[in-house]
Amino acid sequence: LAAGEALSDAEQEVLDQARREGNAGSNDSDPVHEENERRSEDEANQRESDRQEELERIHDYARDLESRERGGENLSGPEAEWLERYRGLNRNRRERLVGDWLRDAKQERRRRE
Repeated sequence: LAAGEALSDAEQEVLDQARREGNAGSNDSDPVHEENERRSEDEANQRESDRQEELERIHDYARDLESRERGGENLSGPEAEWLERYRGLNRNRRERLVGDWLRDAKQERRRRE
């Protein structure tokens, strides 16, 4: 690992087993610890990428429903309900963002006084 060489399948399995048992990578200079850190970061990045892709699919679906609705199409009951929930969530998110901004602005003003 320290030399950056790829591991064999057997070596990888030993590392995975040690990792599952919490016995791998005891300190920052340990190559196994560095590998575990890299893997953890890669896994977190993959989860975030997957989350972003899912959010984009949700937004695309909502835009499609809104477009169909604007075009005069009657959405099915489940589609209309889904779109209403989506709009409610976005409205709540925007209200929270505005509320957070106002709270932060008040706190900043108090700090300056």
